[in-house]
Amino acid sequence: MAPNIPPTTEAEDLSRSRKRRKMTHAEEEIDQKEVYNLSPWADMSSSKTFVTAEERLHDEILEYVNYVGPTREEAALREGIFLAVQAVVKWRFPYAEVQRHGSAVTGLSLPGADIDVCVTMRCYNVKSTLFTLKSALLGSSITNDVFVKHTARVPILTLTTLPEYGPVSVDLGINNDDGITSLGIISGYMQKMPALKPLVLIMKGFLKQRGLADPSRGGIGSYAVILMCISFLQLNPSKRPKEYITDPNGSRSLGHLLTDFMLYYGSDFPYATSYISVPEGKVLPKEGHEWIDTRVEYKLATECLVGREHDVSKSLDTRHLGLMVQAFKSAYDDLARSTLQLPVGLGVIVSVNQKMVEHRQHIKDIVGQGAVQRLPSTAKDINNQGSSSYGYNSRPSYRGAFQDNGRLSQHSGPSLLSRLQAPPDLSSRLNAIASSSRSSGTYDDRSREHRGHRSDQRDRSSGRESGRLDRSRHDRRPRISTMGDVVASALEKNEGRKRDSNGRRKGDGG
Repeated sequence: MAPNIPPTTEAEDLSRSRKRRKMTHAEEEIDQKEVYNLSPWADMSSSKTFVTAEERLHDEILEYVNYVGPTREEAALREGIFLAVQAVVKWRFPYAEVQRHGSAVTGLSLPGADIDVCVTMRCYNVKSTLFTLKSALLGSSITNDVFVKHTARVPILTLTTLPEYGPVSVDLGINNDDGITSLGIISGYMQKMPALKPLVLIMKGFLKQRGLADPSRGGIGSYAVILMCISFLQLNPSKRPKEYITDPNGSRSLGHLLTDFMLYYGSDFPYATSYISVPEGKVLPKEGHEWIDTRVEYKLATECLVGREHDVSKSLDTRHLGLMVQAFKSAYDDLARSTLQLPVGLGVIVSVNQKMVEHRQHIKDIVGQGAVQRLPSTAKDINNQGSSSYGYNSRPSYRGAFQDNGRLSQHSGPSLLSRLQAPPDLSSRLNAIASSSRSSGTYDDRSREHRGHRSDQRDRSSGRESGRLDRSRHDRRPRISTMGDVVASALEKNEGRKRDSNGRRKGDGG
C-alpha cells in the first residue's frame, strides 16, 4: 500500500498557471531543453530482429548503459578536475590524503554527476578546515563558486568549476571514511552480480527524470538506490534462474529483471513494517530499531553497509516516496503490456533531455581546446599560479591570525612566517618574528585595557567592605602575553642556554 499524496489546492493550481503565463520566450526555450523526451540509443538496436519483447528490452538496456557511460573526453576532464582539487588541498595541507569515492569510481554514475572527494587528515575542527579550503579554492583558477554546508549532519564543501572546465560539481568531505570503505563492498557485489550495474543506471536515470533523486529536496540518494538494487537481486522475489543475475548477457535477462524490479518496489515491498538490510541479505522488521524513524507509518528504511545503525534513505520523505511508488507501478504496467508486435521501448521508462546532450557536446569541445592541460595538477603548479591568484608566491596564512581586538580573521596578505627570510639562527629568527608582530599589530592595546576593565568590574561586584581593590589575587594570575612578550621570553631562554655555569657566554675568551 502506497502512502497518500497530498492533493494540490485550487489556489496552488491558479498560482502555477499564472507563473506559466509570465514565462518569457527565452525561459520557454530553456524549459524545453529540460524535458526528457530523447532516446539517442534507440537507433542503435532498431535494425535488429528479436524473438520476444523482453529480448528487445534487454538490448535497449545495454545500449542505454553504453550511451550514458563516460566518454573519453568526460573521463579526461573529470580526472583533470580531481587532480586540480587534489593539488589545491595538498598545497594547503601537504600531509593530507585526497581520494575519490562514490558512483564515479564504481562506474555507476550518470553524465553530469558530482565528483565525490574525501580528504583524510589530522583535523580538530572540520568546519574551520572546510572554510580554509574554501578560501584556497576560491583563490585558484578552477572555480569561483564554493559553498560550505556547515549545518549538515556531516559538513561538506561543494564547488562548481568555471564554465571553461565543464562546469562540473565536486563534493568534498573531511575524514568521511564510510564512502571509501563502502567502495570495496559495492565493487564486490558488482563482481558477483553483473546485472547490478545496468539495473542501477536505469533506476538512477528513471528517478532523476521524475525529480525524485535529489536528497536535499526530499528525494532519494544515489547510495540508497544502489542498496535497493542489491537487495532486489539478493532476494530475487520472482524466483528467476540464478543465471539471470550472474550472467545477464548470456541469458538476455535484463528486460525480465527490470520488469520484476518495478513490480516488487511498486506493489510488493512492505514499506510500513520492514527495512532493507543488504549485509543480512534480507528484509527485516522495523520494530525494535531505534535508528529507524517510526513516527511516519510509510517510510523506506535502508541499512547502511558500514555504519549499520544508519538509515541511508532517511532523506526520502512521504510525498516523494508516494510519487516513487506510483512511478514504479506505472512503469510496470507499461512494460507488462509490451509485445513483440507492439513493443514498449525503454524510452517510455527512461530518457534524456536536450540539456544533457548539449552539455556532453560542450565538454567534448572544451577538452579539444585544451581545457585539461590548463588545469593545475600538482602543488608546484599552484605555487606557480600564486602570484596571479593571491598576489604573492607563498601559501595564504592560516585561519586564526590575530588582528584588531583579538578577533579571528583571514589574513589578506602573506602569513607571519612566510614574510621571514629564513634567519640563520634562533635569535635572529625570533627577532624577526618580534619585529614583524610589532609592525602588524597582533594585539591591540585597547583589548588589553578592555580585559583589565572587566576584571575591575568583577572585583567591585564582590562587595568588599573597605571598597579598596585587592590586587594580590590579580598578581597571582598568569598574565595574558602578547606575541612580543612570548618572543622576549624565548630570547631570554635562548641567551641562557648560551651561557656557562659562571654566567659567561659560551665562546667568550678569559
